[in-house]
Amino acid sequence: GDRSDTHDDQDGLSDLDELLAGSNPLLRDSDSDGLDDNVDVCPTIANSINPNRGQDSDEDGVCTPIDECDHFA
Repeated sequence: GDRSDTHDDQDGLSDLDELLAGSNPLLRDSDSDGLDDNVDVCPTIANSINPNRGQDSDEDGVCTPIDECDHFA
């Protein structure tokens, strides 16, 4: 990306925020699941399901894609 541009992919997240989240600051949708990083609850794991209706495989009350996302660990 452009070193003088702090928001290369124009997805609503700054490059720094994307780096901290582990997402790609050059891609609007780092995990290619159809959700831009700024609205994706887990921008590094493809999970196009709605987290409010999502699966909870271990029945801990937290949606499986969020359980599996390092960003929320």
